[in-house]
Amino acid sequence: MRPVPTAALCAALLGALPGAAAAAPTISDPALSPTGWTRVPQAAATWTQTGFGTGLPGPALVQVRKEGALNESWQTVASISGPLVDGARAVEFRITALPEGQHFARVLLDGASNSPRELGTLRIDRTPPLALDPDLSPAGGEISAAWTQSDPLSGTDPAAPIMVEVNTASDAGATGEWVPFRDQPPSGDGRRVARTNLAGLPDGPHLVRVRSRDVAGNAGARVLGTVVADSAPPSVEILGTPETRRPLPNHPVPFTVSVRFRVTDPAPGSGVNGSPGDVSAAAGADGFLQTIGFGVSADDPSIGSIGVVLPGPGLHVFRLLVRDRAGNVGESAPVVGYVTPPDDVPALGLPVPRFQPAKQYRPGPGVRAAFAAAKRLHARRGLTVDARLLVARNGTLWRRVLRRSAGRFQGYATLRGRIYTGPAATRAIEALHRARRNPRAGPPRAELDSYVSGLAVLLHETLHASGPQEVDDVRAARSGRVFEEGFTEAVTIDLLRPYVAALRLPPPLRGRMLMAARRYRPAYPGSVAWARARSAEATRSPAGSRAARAFRIRVADRWGADRWTRLAAATGRDEASLRAQAARITDVDTARR
Repeated sequence: MRPVPTAALCAALLGALPGAAAAAPTISDPALSPTGWTRVPQAAATWTQTGFGTGLPGPALVQVRKEGALNESWQTVASISGPLVDGARAVEFRITALPEGQHFARVLLDGASNSPRELGTLRIDRTPPLALDPDLSPAGGEISAAWTQSDPLSGTDPAAPIMVEVNTASDAGATGEWVPFRDQPPSGDGRRVARTNLAGLPDGPHLVRVRSRDVAGNAGARVLGTVVADSAPPSVEILGTPETRRPLPNHPVPFTVSVRFRVTDPAPGSGVNGSPGDVSAAAGADGFLQTIGFGVSADDPSIGSIGVVLPGPGLHVFRLLVRDRAGNVGESAPVVGYVTPPDDVPALGLPVPRFQPAKQYRPGPGVRAAFAAAKRLHARRGLTVDARLLVARNGTLWRRVLRRSAGRFQGYATLRGRIYTGPAATRAIEALHRARRNPRAGPPRAELDSYVSGLAVLLHETLHASGPQEVDDVRAARSGRVFEEGFTEAVTIDLLRPYVAALRLPPPLRGRMLMAARRYRPAYPGSVAWARARSAEATRSPAGSRAARAFRIRVADRWGADRWTRLAAATGRDEASLRAQAARITDVDTARR
């Protein structure tokens, strides 16, 4: 038998006797509220004391220390005087003096065996979310506001909406009404973008702000900057008379006159870019003339000069067109340019570069199939598409088209019996052609949306090709471009689902493509809204009704040179007011198909 140590034996005997000493005092069930991020001024700590018997002198201390402050001492924020006895304890304390951030909290009891005991973490955030690196672009009609939404402590509340607003006061002040942006961003932190149109606001600078709330409940507004509403076109003044020129033998541009002009823009803060692409020359029904040699005066940036290439010798009348940053186009009074007939130079005329189709511009099998489906769709409506389809498979080819023919497109790309489709639409349609051969590998939503966008571009251009085009109206006035593109794109939306349904896609892919067609966001949204509104007026029915839809399709299919007269009669408006209303829409001048 092993001997029992004397000390152990004594302890056992004492423990078995009545009135033996109790266990050492302890702290249990510590808790802290609030548990998450907070901005309230009060906090509370609770715990349970056991084993204190008749009590200890105390006190009980609640202490905090900021996270990461290892060299700092604990700060007492609350105390309970003694005696400390058994039971549940609760104490409230103010936290207004504590800095923002996370703070460790503990309870310290005199004589407790497990003192100090951790209570939890206080998370304090009193600052509303931030809006960093704001970018407002461009000034004028359709604008976008971009910024980085950030809250370094609790984070922007993902359940609270972010609201971007513009003030109606045209002096960059906050005295007017705050109008929400049309397209609001998702909630939460990160780079955010909101979009709207300033068409309904008075010309001048307008304040833009974003309102948001963080997880702790702090709500506030941050100014993103100002945007300039500008519906007024710039004023273009011709300085002097273009000099009479004599053509130079064998010169690449033998028939050129130099024009000096001054540009002023009434909207402060919008102004004119003064780049070559913003100055053009129009010669009535003959279309746009080639320009060369753009320059700006070093002494006065509002004064510029440009060379206008005339079609040949003789007298020619044209106008200068200048675009401001908002997309408004101002035109000069008629300008007369004269090139003397050459005595010894043959009247060669100006060789106009043309887009020469080659093998590299021929469509692939996917685009050909989609084009054939579009022609069948139009044929069921009694229309024939005779245009030739040409594609650009990369940016280099497309830039070549735009560089040589941008002045001739003027809002649509179906000209001279040709339909032009850019690289994005071409790639999307060919990708759809490959996807329908492998229906089990379901493309992600973003790819489906790109397929639909490519098909919409092709459908849009075939609608141009099937209906009567008023090229002169489109070239001469923004209102003509709005009419052409607005009704064409509105009908594209109307016919997009029947077009997708007619593509002979396998069932799984067909259903998902039809859903993607519902998500299609139109090109030229302002022009489309204008066309839909006119169809509603003409039919005295909602824009989405069958009657309004049939009216739009009839306009795109049948109306020709008298289209403004017919629209005025259908809507009960005069032609001038319709054109003026359409001319305020700028998306046809800025969009790239």
